Amino acid sequence: NTIEPTKGFYVSLSTDLAGLGGSERYVRVGLGAGWYAMPIKGWILGVNANAGYMVGLGKNLKIYERYQLGGDNLRGFDDFGASARDASTEDALGGDWIATVSAELKIPLGLPKDIGIVPKIFSDWGVIGAPKDLVRRAALTGLAIDYSGAIRGSAGVGIEWESPVGPIRLDYAPFIFNRQRFDDISRFRVNFGQKF
Repeated sequence: NTIEPTKGFYVSLSTDLAGLGGSERYVRVGLGAGWYAMPIKGWILGVNANAGYMVGLGKNLKIYERYQLGGDNLRGFDDFGASARDASTEDALGGDWIATVSAELKIPLGLPKDIGIVPKIFSDWGVIGAPKDLVRRAALTGLAIDYSGAIRGSAGVGIEWESPVGPIRLDYAPFIFNRQRFDDISRFRVNFGQKF
């Protein structure tokens, strides 16, 4: 089942090329993999890993094109919360590459399946690369960029509800690992749609 997997695995490879028309020019390559198992009846374990790398083709990458770490791919951190930042404005700058791993265990409550409420425990980990062209420019102009190649992590609990308007996920991450001084934290998150 691709929407609610209980066992099996997938591997995906993607390539985006911008530059055959329009004003953007870059190549982005992504690799993803997931594995699912049911160690105990009703208990679903999912492990998901993703990595990506991008490079500009004769042009610098725009900030909104870069990878951002935090939010959906690193719960417990705000959107873009663990990405490089402009030290003076605290604006997120993103990175040229990213790698994330997430493990999630869904636990049955014993309620009727029609209710659609499933609790879970999770742990997310991720690392992001520096925006190389911005780091070079900052070195020439004297601007400061806050960046760390440290692996950040989080762990917490959540609930998934198959509501009449679609899936709703509530996640709470009280445990944050290896937070850097410039990272933005958001321990509670509400999301619509599937995580895996």
